[in-house]
Amino acid sequence: SWDENWTEKTALKEVNQCFQHTPQRQFVGTLLYKNKNLVGFSWGFTSNVEFLDSNKDMPFSLNPHEKKEGIFKLKKTLQKRKKIDEILIIRECGVVKEHRKTKFAYLTLPLYAFAKQRKIENVAYWTNTKSGAFKWGLGSGLKPIHYFFKDDLLIMHGNVDYAYDIFRDIVYSQSSKESLSIVINNINNFLRK
Repeated sequence: SWDENWTEKTALKEVNQCFQHTPQRQFVGTLLYKNKNLVGFSWGFTSNVEFLDSNKDMPFSLNPHEKKEGIFKLKKTLQKRKKIDEILIIRECGVVKEHRKTKFAYLTLPLYAFAKQRKIENVAYWTNTKSGAFKWGLGSGLKPIHYFFKDDLLIMHGNVDYAYDIFRDIVYSQSSKESLSIVINNINNFLRK
């Protein structure tokens, strides 16, 4: 939603359509207001890895083959780590234009806290390489694990605890400059590779 136009009504409609509760998925979402105006929303879910669904959990714009390939790459990445049953998927993060560079941490911190409470260590989301979400993902330690040929999309994967700690410090700490320098260093380290 970084480049889409949306309103409070359309954001709530999307969240309500996508929150199809199943025993395998726990949904979490945030709405961020400045004064009485909605400036952003995000939502995601925790799921057992085996229940990830290529049709529901990959970018809508991809064809079925690309969606299956994306889920396959994500599961393959997770298999390389210690036994992983659960994962946090950040499915959507939308911010009004004037706040795109500053509100990602505020919108995703509750999602990371939700996963952390459930002792979930891994997070993934897909985004566009030209979006602010891509830069914030890199800054919070997520790494691209698969690139799609369509729309400059990619899947990112990282550690819930690491991202939570960085974003918690940005949101709540008086010394958020230190956390921002970690974000910038993480981005620069990725770009140097």
